Amino acid sequence: MLSWFKAICLLLTGVVLIFVSLWMMVRGLALFGIVELLNVSESRLHWVNASFAVLGGLSTWLYARPIAIWSLHLQSLECDSLVYKKVCELAEKLNIVIPNDIYIFDSQEVNVIAIGPSSQFGVIALSRGLLDFSSDEVRDHMVLQSLLRLKDPFTSVLLLLRSMTLVFTLLPARMLVFMLGTSLRTAEDDTPSDGAETMMTYILEWVLIPIPALYLRWLGRTIQKRADDRTLGMRPNLTSTYRLLHELPLVKETRELFSQPFKVGSKKASWLSYHLPYKNRVYS
Repeated sequence: MLSWFKAICLLLTGVVLIFVSLWMMVRGLALFGIVELLNVSESRLHWVNASFAVLGGLSTWLYARPIAIWSLHLQSLECDSLVYKKVCELAEKLNIVIPNDIYIFDSQEVNVIAIGPSSQFGVIALSRGLLDFSSDEVRDHMVLQSLLRLKDPFTSVLLLLRSMTLVFTLLPARMLVFMLGTSLRTAEDDTPSDGAETMMTYILEWVLIPIPALYLRWLGRTIQKRADDRTLGMRPNLTSTYRLLHELPLVKETRELFSQPFKVGSKKASWLSYHLPYKNRVYS
């Protein structure tokens, strides 16, 4: 009950920060005379921005599962496989209801993505690199941490707030890149987000909504730390897994922007990332 109360407080704080940033954005456009060129009143533009944020955020939040399946080109894991049975076993021990389908995303990175408005309507996707990894212990630790994140109400808040910001970052970036004539998918097996789209999204994010961007990164790391603490309580040797992940050679990671904050971690994590570097997650 306390977690849900904290989640609601985090949600309200995030919504306020987003609306304040959108108000500042419109004021900036007005100061440069752009609002006048658009032949629309400033108050109407405020309402349009707020409507886009709320409606776009809610729709993306509700349809996070099909969006993730489409954007990551996910493939279903065979129900009779040992990995499938192990994921279901871990979910049952945690009393977590998960969908019947568990997925694979085609990447050599060792990772798991857990995304959705709730565990029942979410997506659990294991990377090809994790399935090919020799250590069953590492796989179990990463799946357990992902399930605990998906169960955490803070994750649902992060998804909703990020969905609200994507309306003003990722979607315009895709439109701009498309108009510039850059293909978003150069091949069927290529990563879903190309370099131009990624760069454009980050530019829009840090120019238009820098305060919510920082808040979302703090929230992502908070969720990560909460899941790590709970996983450590069940598997004290989690720290050895993070040591091993830190020492693994760097491989090309999937750049899909929608699900990026909902991975277990990233080898390329920086101070502007949603993830803490694995070397900073080695607990004594």
